[in-house]
Amino acid sequence: MKEILSAVNHCHSVGMVQWDLRPENILFEKDSPDARLKMFGLKQSQLKGPNEKLTKFTGNSYFTVPEVISGSYDNKCDIWSLGILLYVMLCCWVPYKAKSEQS
Repeated sequence: MKEILSAVNHCHSVGMVQWDLRPENILFEKDSPDARLKMFGLKQSQLKGPNEKLTKFTGNSYFTVPEVISGSYDNKCDIWSLGILLYVMLCCWVPYKAKSEQS
């Protein structure tokens, strides 16, 4: 989790919002006990200016803050996704279930 937090912190320091953090976008660089993690899926990320709200959404709603789905969010959405990601890493399932993205 520390490496993931470090990567997200770097993205935020240059104004990048990942907003699509999920297990499929985090992989080990090689098959080795000392392998580092790599974050993928950055093509979905967006650059934002100070106090700018973003509106794009095409992600996975299990890991996405409701503000992203409603179309008005900033880099704090990644913090929500990190919490869901950590929960999934510890428990092996998402903390909530829905019949659809709308419910």
